This record gives sequence, structure tokens and C-alpha cells, in this order.
Amino acid sequence: MKKLAICIPAYNRPKELIDLLKSIILQIDDNNRHQVCIRVCDDCSPNDSLSSVNSFMSNYDIDFIMIRNQQNLRLDKNMLKVVSMADAQYCWLMGDDDALCTGAINKILLYCEQYPDIDVFLTNRYVCSRKLKPFMKEYLTTYKSNITVDFTNKQEVMRYFDRLYSTTCLGYATNLIIKKEKWDNVNCDKYIGTQYIHVAKYLSLLYKKGKLMLLADCLILSRFGNDNFYNSLKQRIFIDYMGFLKLSDMFSDDAEIKRLFLNVVPRHYNRVFLYAVSLTSNLSVDEIEIMHKLGYTKRDLDILKTNNKLLSFVCMNWNIFKQLFVDFNWFVKTSFITLQKIL
Repeated sequence: MKKLAICIPAYNRPKELIDLLKSIILQIDDNNRHQVCIRVCDDCSPNDSLSSVNSFMSNYDIDFIMIRNQQNLRLDKNMLKVVSMADAQYCWLMGDDDALCTGAINKILLYCEQYPDIDVFLTNRYVCSRKLKPFMKEYLTTYKSNITVDFTNKQEVMRYFDRLYSTTCLGYATNLIIKKEKWDNVNCDKYIGTQYIHVAKYLSLLYKKGKLMLLADCLILSRFGNDNFYNSLKQRIFIDYMGFLKLSDMFSDDAEIKRLFLNVVPRHYNRVFLYAVSLTSNLSVDEIEIMHKLGYTKRDLDILKTNNKLLSFVCMNWNIFKQLFVDFNWFVKTSFITLQKIL
């Protein structure tokens, strides 16, 4: 059994996947080769577009297995399948268009060795262009040093959720390293279809019985402007809305923890996003009710009811301007992502 399996659910991005594999290959040497393996599950990419990957990997002496699904399973099931392929103590989930920073593998191997009582590790990341050029560091919480969260301690859990900047802190897959045995021992099939099966898995194995370590290190190069599973801002936002509302069910036995968990959503999708949605989309009564359950106030929801597009545009830009003084990093990151989308 290996110490670490790098697990990549892949779909129709051969160039980006090879970029990722190159970043892994550069870090595997005679000292860690016996500890690391790579598993890729191609979710029935059209025209067998990932066939070049096996040819590329045949040049390297690395434990590598890639399979191709006979039909498209979609993200959640493909993620479950690729982890099931791994015979390792820990699995590092990896988006097929991201990459690893230099030295990341050895750092994670060392953390796994030093902290055997930790069930889940999360790392910070670099925000990158579509060409994987680093733009800025992104810290997913207010913590700037390694912290451990004991999920058997209610106060620690509440404090942790309260210090998360955004849904990314919970839902980004590439920064997740998890004990394979613990992953296998929780059944989260009811969350299939949320796009967040990995979050359901690790929160389920942690809640009231596990420990998480948030690493201060930025170990991931995260490619922006490359999303391929949504077509509109509203659609993307409601993936998170529906997913996090469903995920909150696991905290139904504790209203305080559930509320702090859900509060992460309006903290991420703030009024700038609400004004942007009001400019481009109309929301149904049911969609408004979903937002109410997530913790949006009446004042927030009134933004979505205005028919004055000019007013919405002015207010959106005013809120963007305010973010310069409230959270400058948010302003810089959001501006960068927007440019990646339109250039």
C-alpha cells in the first residue's frame, strides 16, 4: 500500500491534465517513488480525447493507472470512482486543470507522517491565469498559520466555520487530502448530484469524531477562467446554493453549527453578486425562498426584486468600490477572475 494516492477525476481536458501530471512527475524521485501513486478516471470524454495521456505517462517509472468510464457518470460519481481505485493510506483529490507547487508532495508526505491523528488536511492556493501563471496567494480562512480543528469540540467547529471566507474554503477539491479508510467508512450517496460529494464525505467523517488540519502552505496552482460545468452566473451560484443547503442537513442536530455553516454562503456571494444576478436573471419565488433559508436578509432579497437595471448597475459598482476598503484581496481576485472570463 502506498502512503499517498493522487486521485484525478478527469473530463476532456488533455492539455491541462498533462500540465498537472508534469507538475507531479517533477516531484517524484527515488526517495518518494515507493510512497506515491497516481490514479485518473476519465469520465467518458468525447472522441477519447484523453488517450494521449497514457502514452505520455508510459515514459515515466511511476505507479500510474488510468481508466475510462464506458458512460459519463458526472462529477460526483467519477470522484467516488477514482478514489476507489486507490490503494493508499491518504488520497489527494485533484482537479484535472490545476497543478502542484514545487515541493508540495514531500510536504504532504511529511505532514501525514508527523500528524497520524489528522483525518483531513486542507491547503491554501495560488490564484492563477488560464496559463497557470500565479497571480496572488489565496488564504481560505482568516488563519495564517497551521491550525487543527477537533470536530468533537463544538466550540472549535463553530469558530472554524465562522472564520471561513467563502464556499471555496469548503468546496474546493484540489486542496483536500484525506484518509482513505475514513473516506470509505462513510456513506454519502444521498449527496450525489450536488457537485459536492467530496465535501459531504469529509464533513461526515469529521463531524463529532475526527480532526482537520488547515495548512498555511499554498501548495496548489489553481487555474481560473476554465470552468466547464455551467453557462451563467445564476446557474453557477445556484449550484452552490443547492449544494450547501443539502450539505447543511448533516448538522440538523445542532442549529448553531448549521447556521454558522450556512452563513459561509452569503459571505461568499455578497451583494456584489446579488446585484450582478439582478442585472442578468429573474428569480422565481422558490429560488428566493432557497436564499432565505441560506440566511439572506430581506434587504438582500429586495435587491433581486428591483426592475431598475440602471439602479442595480450603479449599486453593484458602488459595492465593488466599497470592497476596496473592506476586503482588498477580494476586490483584486474578483477583478482578475472577471478578466480571465472576458479576455
